Amino acid sequence: MNVDRLPIDSDVLGASVLQLDVSDGIHDLSAVEADYLQNHRPGYVFCRVPVEDLATSSQLESHGFRFVEFQLRSELRLKKRYPVAAFPYRYEPVANDDELQTVQAIAAETFVDDRWTVDPHVNAASSQARYRRYLEASWQREDEYLHKLTNPQTGEIVGFNSARRLDGSRVQLLLAGIAARYKGGGLGTILNYFVFNDFLEQGLRRIRTHHSGRNYAILNLELGHFQFRVVQTFVVLRKCYERPRGGTA
Repeated sequence: MNVDRLPIDSDVLGASVLQLDVSDGIHDLSAVEADYLQNHRPGYVFCRVPVEDLATSSQLESHGFRFVEFQLRSELRLKKRYPVAAFPYRYEPVANDDELQTVQAIAAETFVDDRWTVDPHVNAASSQARYRRYLEASWQREDEYLHKLTNPQTGEIVGFNSARRLDGSRVQLLLAGIAARYKGGGLGTILNYFVFNDFLEQGLRRIRTHHSGRNYAILNLELGHFQFRVVQTFVVLRKCYERPRGGTA
């Protein structure tokens, strides 16, 4: 069983955050736990388990892990460009620190359904700091993208999207958001039109994404409107060893 320490999550919480890979099942969890406690002294450990693998979920629960989120993995194969001529927006890479801070501010007010925000054992402010850090990482990494959706008449950034290029023609959607005052007006759909057209221009046709089962707006948008296909569902279980205090990153 692989144990990975997540640097951004750990910095934000002020205690090591570990992810367990249980894809090959669990072999002697007590020994694995003793080892990572000695080597990492974690505050928060989690793993993602296929929903049908009740045996693994039960083993984790017997060691104090608890359910915190239901996730879906879905995929879409792009076949056509989406019409965007009628929408007065520009979709471009985030260009400087000021624009990065703007999309980080949008993210801070957008995400309310993630497992960090809803978990009573995690300071909710840590979730906002976590997203700020991940967006900054996407802006800096060569294999990731961070784009903004701008109203050219006002210069206002109204939304953003981040993604990671995988192998071949595959791409992983990461984070996306619309400024709170524009939610409910269809701008999320328009943003995805621009995102998907940009993927096609880069030769990226196979999209993968993960989302929380409690985020109904995204479920309806991706599964309903864009016809993403669910390929796997997961339960996320976590164990807290000390109350994470959250950082100021």
